Amino acid sequence: MTRYLFSILILNLSLASADSASAEDRPAEQPNVVLIFADDLGYGDLGCYDDEQIGTVLREKAVDWITEKKDKPFFLYLATTNIHHPFTPAPRFKDTSQAGLYGDFIHELDWMVGEITACLEKNGLSENTLVIFTGDNGGMLNFTGSKPSDHAWGGAPTAAFAGSVNSNIADAKIKKDAPPAQLYDLENDVNQTKNLYREYPEVVKEMQALLNSYLPAKQRNGKRK
Repeated sequence: MTRYLFSILILNLSLASADSASAEDRPAEQPNVVLIFADDLGYGDLGCYDDEQIGTVLREKAVDWITEKKDKPFFLYLATTNIHHPFTPAPRFKDTSQAGLYGDFIHELDWMVGEITACLEKNGLSENTLVIFTGDNGGMLNFTGSKPSDHAWGGAPTAAFAGSVNSNIADAKIKKDAPPAQLYDLENDVNQTKNLYREYPEVVKEMQALLNSYLPAKQRNGKRK
């Protein structure tokens, strides 16, 4: 996703309800989707809220919106200031970690995610909601010589730096012959070390068909793959 798209949605819950699709376009049992995008909404993007209250406000807005929209399929986009500079956790999270304000800020983010999943559970939505938690470039390394504009430690370089093993990565780069997508056995390979995309084409096909089934009818009947 392009950076400008996220800048439009700064400090907002960009909420797109499935109401935008007509009844005949909406497949049966369409799932809810919650996308939590962490990290890259800091500095001057703090908006009109008190810095230390942003996490609390976003949590309240997200929970209230889920509760209001629970009877119809929905898409919730939640962009957080955690864990970008400046590190401004709510007072109740300060000194709760062993990693200074940065760790405290992570604790607050963990609380926010927990509150949202608890809301889904309370409203009977857990079994039919896909929760995606992601960010644009991971946590801060804070090593000497790093510049604020540097984004060289995302993706494959970050995995290599952290000592992670992945079948698609070699010498801190994505292999030229790596599959176009990723498929992992999370029950037996929770660290996602081996991409099984080419070993289970039938699973890839099944999952792709399932994802396509959630598209509006006009897109499902088109040539999009």
